[in-house]
Parts: sequence; C-alpha cells; structure tokens
Amino acid sequence: MKLSEIGDYAGKYFAAADFEGRREKFTIEAVEVATFKDGAEKVALELEGQKRKLVLNKTNARNIQRVVGSDDLDQWVGTVIEVDAIEAQFAGKPVRSLRVVAVDDGVPF
Repeated sequence: MKLSEIGDYAGKYFAAADFEGRREKFTIEAVEVATFKDGAEKVALELEGQKRKLVLNKTNARNIQRVVGSDDLDQWVGTVIEVDAIEAQFAGKPVRSLRVVAVDDGVPF
C-alpha cells in the first residue's frame, strides 16, 4: 500500500506519481469544472470506482474531445480512458505529467 492511497494523505486529485510504471483504464462517471485557489478553472473527471478526481490539462481534454467528437462535457460520460505517467516539458524543464487518452473500440489514440 502507498501513502497516497490512505485517506487524508491521498488528496482530492490524482497525480503523475499515482501512475508510475503502469497504465490504467477507467470509465468517466461524471465531469465537472473545478475552481482552484488561484481562480483557475479546469475540467475534473470522476472515474468509476475511484474516490479521487482526475484534473485535465488542455492537451488531455482535447484528446478526449477529439475521440468523443464533442466539446459538450456531458457527452464525455461513459467514455473509457487510459491514464499513465509520462515525461513532458513545462517552462523548458522536464516534469512528470499525466497523459490521458480516450479509447475508441479498445484502440487507444
């Protein structure tokens, strides 16, 4: 068991560290807009069978939008996604990030 899996230590949202070395499939159960302390709004997914939510960056949101064929967030419910951790660039430096891809007929895009 990991510390990040225990109650108050887990936090409200998934992080890249939660998916190191593995890729998982989830079904989107609900979609909401989360507002953060700095006033930023981001799309957050409730995933079937999970307590924590998955916050999407623009790239991940557009990956899902492309496969679903709609930017209407209500249309995303029921979509199967795959999540894994990757290395990405942020402000010119490598960082661990989540990659989300929607799955269409079992084939990831």
